[in-house]
Amino acid sequence: MGTDIRRTVTAVGLSLAVATGTAALSVPFTATQAVAGNHDDGERGNGGGRGNGNGGSRGASDDNRGNGGNPNPDRGRPDDAAGSAANGRDNGSNGRGALASELRGLNAAHASPTALANASPDSMPGKLNTYREAAEETRETQDELFAAINEYESTYGAPAEDYDGKTAAELATELDAFTDQQIAANPAEYEALQDQYEQALAAERVDALYEQAETLAAEEEEAFTELTGDRELSEEALAELHGLLGMN
Repeated sequence: MGTDIRRTVTAVGLSLAVATGTAALSVPFTATQAVAGNHDDGERGNGGGRGNGNGGSRGASDDNRGNGGNPNPDRGRPDDAAGSAANGRDNGSNGRGALASELRGLNAAHASPTALANASPDSMPGKLNTYREAAEETRETQDELFAAINEYESTYGAPAEDYDGKTAAELATELDAFTDQQIAANPAEYEALQDQYEQALAAERVDALYEQAETLAAEEEEAFTELTGDRELSEEALAELHGLLGMN
């Protein structure tokens, strides 16, 4: 069959090298997913504004307690400690405000999933729903692809891309040509042919899933471009958008 699974995803412009035992397969992977995978870290990074504020407040208190010139450290400079904590909260608020400003119309993602699903496809909520559904379908297909790759390698001990035997259709024709008498006379030969047929089917399934994932990844990118008007978003804004859409 000579399947060619290791292809470059030119429509998407990005690929994920997935190590699977002895094989490394280039899998369709959208540009938006590259950030989505780091969503949790990004969220914690944004939350760091609040953490830094609180940490600064505790630091200020420690500095006051360490000041021997102040006989009562608890009443040393409470205004400084409170101010530091307030600044931390303000920084967090400013960070959220900056993200909202960058998202612009994408803030419609605050709507409920039902509202997004029922929106006109040409509206911003409708475009958000189209993008979310495209992304979900891409990820589901990629999960199927990874499972098929692993199953093939665990069964046959080699990458599916290395299969270069006959196609499943060709092998099926050969199997159909066996008569009952031939099967009875050469059972080992028939079973070996059946095994080849199963392997060909498994290799072709990996190839078909790869093509499907590639197509879906391109469609997801197209939906994202339509959604943003081909405007680039920062990693933080993209993580925020994915969080609002439940794409964590």
